[in-house]
Amino acid sequence: MINDYGQDTYKVLSKLLKLTFTKYLKDSGIKFNGIYQLKNLTNGVEFYMIEVNNIQIRFKTSKDFLLHFMTFLKKNIAECNIEYQRLTTRAIDEFTDEIGLEMRYKEIDYYIYQQSELLKFIKIHYEKVKAANVQDKNNII
Repeated sequence: MINDYGQDTYKVLSKLLKLTFTKYLKDSGIKFNGIYQLKNLTNGVEFYMIEVNNIQIRFKTSKDFLLHFMTFLKKNIAECNIEYQRLTTRAIDEFTDEIGLEMRYKEIDYYIYQQSELLKFIKIHYEKVKAANVQDKNNII
């Protein structure tokens, strides 16, 4: 199982979001590859980009990240479910490494579990951020 989830990148992201979710990342199949602060030179708008499992997510606010990350997780869980189904229904012949096959589908099953738990956590936090934004807008009026 993957133990390196991109700790350095995660630490930067965690500081930006003011949110920690390390326990869900360990052995989850998710790896943060890098985080960047970018600036559009024509209009001066600054934003961040993070690479997760070779997918790029661009965001300006915590709410943006959480929304895009939920979409990423849903898609990734669906892909893991397809791979799990493929592995568990694969025909066994004399050339099949049954132990390797079993290890791989158990690993993917654990990825699904960890990512599903992370998705639940992110959804809860997203709702809190969304509610806080609504509250802030109501206080301005």
